[in-house]
Amino acid sequence: MGSVDRDESLDWRGASAPGTTGWPCVDLVNSIEWLRLRDQVEFLRDYGDFVRWARCEGLLADDEARHLLEEAARRPREAVEAHERVIGLRKAMRGILSAVANRAEPPTSDLDALNAELARVTVPVRIVHASEVFRREWLDPKDELGWMLGPIARSAAELLTSPELERLKECPGSPGRPCGELFFDETRNRSRRWCSGSTCGNRTRLYRHYSRIRDHDPEAGA
Repeated sequence: MGSVDRDESLDWRGASAPGTTGWPCVDLVNSIEWLRLRDQVEFLRDYGDFVRWARCEGLLADDEARHLLEEAARRPREAVEAHERVIGLRKAMRGILSAVANRAEPPTSDLDALNAELARVTVPVRIVHASEVFRREWLDPKDELGWMLGPIARSAAELLTSPELERLKECPGSPGRPCGELFFDETRNRSRRWCSGSTCGNRTRLYRHYSRIRDHDPEAGA
């Protein structure tokens, strides 16, 4: 059986960005390196990037992604407006989820922005029966270029009212190199501190190690 060629036009160029958490709202927030570097790294630079991200996130099938990219080429102004909505929603969710992760009060303006988007993407829903289980099927208007904001905003509403919210944390980064990536602490005693022990965690441990050596022998750090 021959291999199926991959459509590279649908690949997201943010492949080096954080992986999926299972919550589109959190993954969208993590689609920019907010604090990790002096200059922010934007992974969703235009509408096409958003479509490819949504496809990698599982919000779009390949044929749906291709259709949206084709429509965006025909409707560039709508594509720009949809991208602006994405960035605005991401900013609001960043403010809310970062506050939650740090046990702080979320900004009212960000909650207002999320609620405004939720009101805008409210659509009918129906219950379908498949594989012996019931599931909800949202009837998003897929002729609109920004319809994927519906599933993202709804995932934010679901997360904010879910017990999973208690496991949300924000990575502090390492000394001199803050991070800000959101993640879920799945450890039993909620002891996870970093987005990744091999990056931010390892840099912190190395910093502490060399700090102890320097404090013990000042000439070692010279």
